[in-house]
Amino acid sequence: MTGLDQIAVWTEEPVFTVVAFGDSITHMSRWTAPFAERLLETYQGRVTLLNMGICGNRLLHDASVGSGHGGWFGERGIVRFERDVFANGFVPDAVILLEGINDILHPAIGEAPPEEAVSAEEIVAGLESCADTAHYHQTKIYAATLLPFKGCKDHWRPWHEEKRNCVNDLLRRSTVFDGIFDFDSWAKDPADESRLNPKGGSEDKLHPGIEGGKTLAEQIDLSLLCGK
Repeated sequence: MTGLDQIAVWTEEPVFTVVAFGDSITHMSRWTAPFAERLLETYQGRVTLLNMGICGNRLLHDASVGSGHGGWFGERGIVRFERDVFANGFVPDAVILLEGINDILHPAIGEAPPEEAVSAEEIVAGLESCADTAHYHQTKIYAATLLPFKGCKDHWRPWHEEKRNCVNDLLRRSTVFDGIFDFDSWAKDPADESRLNPKGGSEDKLHPGIEGGKTLAEQIDLSLLCGK
């Protein structure tokens, strides 16, 4: 069985490349698709976006075979980051990193063993290790804060929110990244900050819907990513 892996287009014009790296919130393209459209409209093909999201991906642990999903969720983010983002000597200009929500959620809902639960500090250390890798390759990297998910699969507990908020607070104070995109602030419900805004969230209470994805895409500062 054969298939198309990638298309290379030759151009003499400089092209700026941004990689979106993460889990299903990135993979589903609710925010990356409108963001790619915004880049196209603004830079007329001189900036391109690559989606490196994997559904169910965790930052610190590989997919758990016992979850029933086999290897669908992929290798841990800190392992696949360098391989997927910098494959074959390719060096993008910038990375948007959004990952860690599944590290909080999966051990609590049976998608991963309970002993694979991790702390907020461990999640942020993993994200910062990805930043170190990006900087080694002279690529800028921007972390996105974790979105709220109260109501997701009826497994949400107050300690989930405490850990998510701790991750986000640590990210906002981190000096390792080139900047932070505060997805949490842009997506939360003003009436209950532990939930996605019902005007932009999807039915599962975890992923942004189409309108929520557009909101995230519109808030990203293009001048930080593209330098102009």
